[in-house]
Amino acid sequence: MLTAEEARRLFRVDQGVLINRVTRGSSVAGSVAGCLNSWGYLQVCTKGKTYKAHRLVWLIEKGVWPDELDHINGLRTDNRIENLREVTRKENLHLIVTGK
Repeated sequence: MLTAEEARRLFRVDQGVLINRVTRGSSVAGSVAGCLNSWGYLQVCTKGKTYKAHRLVWLIEKGVWPDELDHINGLRTDNRIENLREVTRKENLHLIVTGK
């Protein structure tokens, strides 16, 4: 699992968008990192592991991995730090089911 230091070396965050700091394979430094997965979340692959972009944004901004995150406005691609909040697993499942 990436550390905050390593994540900050690989990416920077601009209004919730992950930007590659270094060229990694076909991901060019300065380009937007990641792609959309089948669940509608942005994801990034690095060092043989796939990470959800919102979790990387949290790690870079807060310095720790979150247990569970919720997109406050419900938009899975809006990874601005002010749109992310830590929740419990139970809260997150309830939010998914009820949409509230």
